[in-house]
Amino acid sequence: MGKIMILLGLSVLLLSGCVASGGPAKSSPERHATRYASGVMEAMPSRFGVSRTEAYNKILPFLTETYQKGKQDREAGVSEAVAKQQKGFYYSDEFLKDPNEYTGDDVATENREKSIEYRLKDLLAREASAAYWDGYTGR
Repeated sequence: MGKIMILLGLSVLLLSGCVASGGPAKSSPERHATRYASGVMEAMPSRFGVSRTEAYNKILPFLTETYQKGKQDREAGVSEAVAKQQKGFYYSDEFLKDPNEYTGDDVATENREKSIEYRLKDLLAREASAAYWDGYTGR
């Protein structure tokens, strides 16, 4: 009887863990927007007053567009070598010259601390590059 109760208890815990982690899986742009928003919260001093939700909502349309571009490139038959160049574009000075164009806010100009600006640009480049590649590879 004791073994049955232990097995029943473990089964309930296992099932509750499955339900708790559940819900519909996030799309690639949603996952990258979540990472971006978390990174903004880690990089930005609280005095700038940027919320995780604001950062998420501002970057999601851009990451969705970037994902779609990767998907379109794959469907158009763009070679993997060219797609890797496009993936690398998100780290280029040309892309990073005005991150506000993509984030829709003044996060980069609002702060004057170079280390924060660098971290935000790196974060934007990393998530945009990954979203493009997910679209290209069909993830």
